[in-house]
Amino acid sequence: MIRLYFFIKSSLILGMGLSLIPSAAPGILPPQEPVDGTGQITTSEVKIIKVGVMAIRGVDHTKTKWQPTLEYLSETISGYVFQLVPLEFDTLEEIVANQEVDFVLPNPGMYVELEWIYGARRIATLKNLRLGKPYTQFGAVILRHADRNDIQDLKDLRGKTFMAVSEIAFGGWQMAWETLLEAGVNPYRDFPALDFGGSHDAVVYAVRDGIVDAGTVRTDTLERMAQEGKINRDDFVILNQQTQYQDTFPFALSTKLYPEWPFSTLPHTPVELAEEVAIALMTMPSEHPAAKAGRYQGWTIPANYQPCHETLRNLRVRPYEDWGKVTLGQVIHQYRYWLLFAGVSCFGFSYGLVYLAGRRRIEAQLRKANALLEIRVEERTAEFKAAKEAADQANHAKSQFLANMSHELRTPLNGVLGYAQILQRDPQITAQQKDQINLIYQCGNYLLHLINDILDLSKIEARKMELFPREVHLPSFLMEVVEMCRVKAQQKEIAFIYLPSSHLPDGILADAKRLRQVLINLLGNAIKFTDHGGVTFKVEVISKHPRLPTLQSPLVRLRFIIKDTGIGMTPEQLEKIFLPFEQVGDVDHREQGTGLGLAISQTIIKLMGSAINVESTYGKGSMFSIDLDLPITTALIASKQASTKTIIGCHGKARKILVVDDKWQNRSVIVNVLQPLGFELLEATNGVEGLEKATECNPDLIITDLVMPVMDGLEMMRRLRSLDKLKDLLIIASSASVYELDQQQSWHAGCDDFIPKPVDVAELLEKLKQHLQLEWVYEDFIPKPETIIDAGAEQIHLDAIVPPPSDILLQLYDLSKKGNVFDISQEAEKLEVLDAKFVPFAKVIYKLAKDFNVKELRNFIEQYVDNI
Repeated sequence: MIRLYFFIKSSLILGMGLSLIPSAAPGILPPQEPVDGTGQITTSEVKIIKVGVMAIRGVDHTKTKWQPTLEYLSETISGYVFQLVPLEFDTLEEIVANQEVDFVLPNPGMYVELEWIYGARRIATLKNLRLGKPYTQFGAVILRHADRNDIQDLKDLRGKTFMAVSEIAFGGWQMAWETLLEAGVNPYRDFPALDFGGSHDAVVYAVRDGIVDAGTVRTDTLERMAQEGKINRDDFVILNQQTQYQDTFPFALSTKLYPEWPFSTLPHTPVELAEEVAIALMTMPSEHPAAKAGRYQGWTIPANYQPCHETLRNLRVRPYEDWGKVTLGQVIHQYRYWLLFAGVSCFGFSYGLVYLAGRRRIEAQLRKANALLEIRVEERTAEFKAAKEAADQANHAKSQFLANMSHELRTPLNGVLGYAQILQRDPQITAQQKDQINLIYQCGNYLLHLINDILDLSKIEARKMELFPREVHLPSFLMEVVEMCRVKAQQKEIAFIYLPSSHLPDGILADAKRLRQVLINLLGNAIKFTDHGGVTFKVEVISKHPRLPTLQSPLVRLRFIIKDTGIGMTPEQLEKIFLPFEQVGDVDHREQGTGLGLAISQTIIKLMGSAINVESTYGKGSMFSIDLDLPITTALIASKQASTKTIIGCHGKARKILVVDDKWQNRSVIVNVLQPLGFELLEATNGVEGLEKATECNPDLIITDLVMPVMDGLEMMRRLRSLDKLKDLLIIASSASVYELDQQQSWHAGCDDFIPKPVDVAELLEKLKQHLQLEWVYEDFIPKPETIIDAGAEQIHLDAIVPPPSDILLQLYDLSKKGNVFDISQEAEKLEVLDAKFVPFAKVIYKLAKDFNVKELRNFIEQYVDNI
């Protein structure tokens, strides 16, 4: 022990260059009384020593790992209490510069900076435990997936994507960076994408899952994760494997070895205290609880950190970012007297020349300078013009691409949505088939909304997004949203509960497309980040306002609440969720996406005069809410009631309609909609055929596409308007190109109306009624008597229901009180197999469970439970 003391003391004096005279340190209180009457140190003599520790993996993890070590020092060194100060990368230098800590425990890279700038000196080096054995050195591993046989050495990484832990991580990036440079690979030039995962495990998962081609982590990461069962070690291949250290360092290694973390003292800390701390650390037993908590075996004499200096110097990163550069200030200071003499001499010589040359030479120089300036102005103007033209061309190319993409996607969607609407009108389909067809239509309609959102993205960037309020039947609108989201929840086997207020108005005035976009985004996120429990969608009426002077309708304030029991968010994540391209959650919950959903939703809600409010508890779930003031409309209620009747024909003579479209799918949709209603349909594949058939058959109305071969729809309309016989013919333009410019061109060419593709059947029939002055014939609907519920494809009679035995009935009642609709559905299927007499009862509860109508389901079962 005595030899160790003198060895440490001499090492500190020589290595630190500090005076043996103690100096007062921040937080160290001078003793007031040496001892009390019993010879014990009094409370007033306790000195507070602050130790800064880098919190690379968070404050909680840092305290858990290193607080026992500081408690060990407090117990071992009498008269001192050691306090832990977690240090972040962005505050570490400020705290050290202000002398707010007495000791510091940094990683090797950060220690180099503290030693170079602030005079920090190491007093002990960590003996880190890796897989049960102590090591005082570590390095970095450059790895690829075992299937990537196209990458055999470091040079093969050119043109590949790469991931490291952090740009300032010594073992997680800077070691590998130097090794790549030595192999002739410049990561910032040769990698098309260089990402930083934030943790060593994240980098390994990214390489395993093919997100990146290769990555780097510190040594022992692969071995640790394989031991923990997180990965299969055979899935990875080590690049630039270093075999010369295998006898003493049995880990995968791609770089040279560097010393472990140093326990360091600062210039203002007393030397005697630094000596005592060093002795206490080096004599710590390997089985001490502090060593076990920190996952190390102890401490050893300070290692040589010169390799760390050399690496950072080669990389030209802090503190060596200016290494080897000669600044102008240094040159001026070194040769200041010569420069002063030269300046005075030049000034005198120049003054003489100017005096001798006279005003003519000066004027000539000015004229030349003016000429050069004009040339440069012209050059800059030309460059600016060229740049502007290039930007205009890029914007035009972008707009053209979006327009073409929209057109190509809308064409097949027209067939999907068109035939879905045709099948919806088929009276022969069962109720179950109708539900399935409705779901196809709703999903296709949602895809159509997404296509429209892509076109609106440029409007958001240019701040030209506008709202287009229209009358909306609120209950139907909300059910469309619920049905689409309920399917996603069922796929994840989580509950989806819809709780609409009984006081909801039937009609409101709102931009349905934008409101739907926001609700689906919020509900989709809730479902995506919920693995257990469920999602609740609640719509409340907060208040109703009287009619305002600026509005013709009264207002209603609706509150939309989306609550989930998912993973929740931290306060840091809550601050960033509405920023563009931001995604939260771990890798397992992130799906493909751009991270624009919440940012766009917030923009839309702000245009509506409100904001999205969010509350979240990490690990418990989140709740999003929106309060909107919307005008109430009553005109829509009557129209919705009328629209529930099925149109089966029209009064009067059969109308003749010509459909002009080069795509047979588009013509087929319109023909199959209108022909059963008694219309006479004619078809043409381009503008030339359309002109011929219009002249020959004299139709009552033409529905024409715009983009067609041989002759497009615009030219056909111009020629029709130029003919005396057909100049008053009714024409409706229908196109998958929905830009305002296309619609304006259609109006200018002579159309009477415009229908976007995919064609909405209700909109088509409404426009035909308007332009042809039609009177529709509706199918009468007569409900069947003595029935209680539509349970699929049939109506169940009251007297046909036989409840199951009491034990099964009580089990179903208990499940209904818990809201467990999935188990109820399974029990209903078992009942149908158990006995045919229970089939009506099973179908009723299956239908109610499928619709998540928990309250009605519980009431239905309860009436039979009361009779037991």
